[in-house]
Amino acid sequence: MSIWRAGDTIEVPFYVQDGTDPIEGLTGSMFDVTLSLAGADAPESVTITESEDGGGVYLATFTQAASFDGDSCIYLIVIRTNNTATSQAADVVEREIQVWAIGASVEPWDGVRLCTVGDVHLAMKLPLSSTGKDQMILLLIEAMSEWIGQYLDYEIADHTVDPTDDVYSGSGAQTLVLRRHPVVAVESVTVCGTEIPEAEEVTDAGWVRDGDTLHLRGFYHFTRGVQNVTVTTRWGFSTIPRMLKAACVKLVRYKLDDLTEHPNETYRMENQSQYRWLPDAMPADVREMLDGARRILAV
Repeated sequence: MSIWRAGDTIEVPFYVQDGTDPIEGLTGSMFDVTLSLAGADAPESVTITESEDGGGVYLATFTQAASFDGDSCIYLIVIRTNNTATSQAADVVEREIQVWAIGASVEPWDGVRLCTVGDVHLAMKLPLSSTGKDQMILLLIEAMSEWIGQYLDYEIADHTVDPTDDVYSGSGAQTLVLRRHPVVAVESVTVCGTEIPEAEEVTDAGWVRDGDTLHLRGFYHFTRGVQNVTVTTRWGFSTIPRMLKAACVKLVRYKLDDLTEHPNETYRMENQSQYRWLPDAMPADVREMLDGARRILAV
């Protein structure tokens, strides 16, 4: 289940073209924007900015108005150039300016897929209105996200809101290295069925978190035993780390080309629903990105 939070910033890319030629240099005042949200109040304002990548790509940015639990939050964004835009873009005054209307399911990170179909469209400069390969792209995103996790030997997820219970075997010591990373908060610590309080002051007995390590003060110990310690934590990433997103987009682009040009050499279809990556070497440029992410994210 995906969780939208009030105050989340949403960015939706779109293109402005004259025929097939991109139109650059437009400013926010040159657009008329209508935004509606199915079944709820839409945000009051949308900011339009030109993407740093250029190429006629712009970003519609708005703030999530209210919290929403669900697999997706459906927005309808209609963007048109206004008279100011046509009068200032002198080279296209007499031609039709095409600004695509985006009827999109703008999805928050589900804690599984490391990029979105829209990210791949943007990187490959594919029209957002061209959806013929979207199902294939989505399957590749899922496969490449899993491959990245396997390469890093690390579970990449978002449990910053919904905590998880992890069970450990006590060693008799006062220190326990948590298996989750990065830990956002410890909700509770239980040893042999007894909940240990948090040590709020330096002189208090109880548990103290130091990064991804838990320490017990005073007379408390992680009593020696088998699966007798339970630690409830909130952990992970609330948004996709940028380096991992970029690596996933690159992999999807590479494998989409492989699948299109050499379908029998790179992938096989299972149950007509899932592409499974056959073992091969991680591309050198992606490997370099992931090794850098490993150092920065300490995974």
